[in-house]
Amino acid sequence: MIGIVDSVELSKTGKSWRVKMGGKYYGSSADSNIDQAKGKAIDFTFKSDPKFGDWIESWAYAQSAPQAAAQTAQRATTNQVAMTPGVGTHVDRWYMPFVSNTIAHAIQVGLITQPSQITGWAKSAKEAAEALEIL
Repeated sequence: MIGIVDSVELSKTGKSWRVKMGGKYYGSSADSNIDQAKGKAIDFTFKSDPKFGDWIESWAYAQSAPQAAAQTAQRATTNQVAMTPGVGTHVDRWYMPFVSNTIAHAIQVGLITQPSQITGWAKSAKEAAEALEIL
C-alpha cells in the first residue's frame, strides 16, 4: 500500500511511533526509522492487531513516479487557487502535467494523429491519474 506520511510522533510510552497517513493512524516500531519519512510517499505493509490497532510491518520509500504523484495529490487536497479573482475557488488541477505529458508522448510515437483525438486521450489520462490517487 502506498501512502504519504503526514506526521510521526512517539507513542505515550516512547517505545513506538504513531504514524499518520491520510487521516489514519498506524503504529510502527521505534527502530523502524519511519520518522525520517515525514512528508514522503512510502510503500508499506501493515497488520491489524486487536490490542494495538494497525501496525506497520515493513516500509520503503515509494518509487519516484508514485512518490511524485502522491505528493502532488497531497498538495491538491490542501491547495486551493482562485478561478477568477472574486469568483470562488477550485482545487488545483494537479493531474494536468501528467495529462500533458501523456498526450505529448502519444503524439510523439504516432498514437495521436488528429487534433480530434486529444480530448479522448486527455479524459482517459485524467481518469487514470485520479484512479491512482491514494488520498
